[in-house]
Amino acid sequence: MGITVRIMEIKYNDVDTKQILIAYITFFALCDAFSLTPTNAPFFSKETKSFNFPLRATF
Repeated sequence: MGITVRIMEIKYNDVDTKQILIAYITFFALCDAFSLTPTNAPFFSKETKSFNFPLRATF
């Protein structure tokens, strides 16, 4: 079981937003929409200054 999300259009973006940031925000928006709480959510590492995604999210 899974879900595939395709972002077809971003109508306005006033800053230089990378695709990884859009994926990060989309993940949490979907969790919120479906009332899901991930046990291993993506996170931003201050040390490496990068987003980290698990291979497979679990809920």
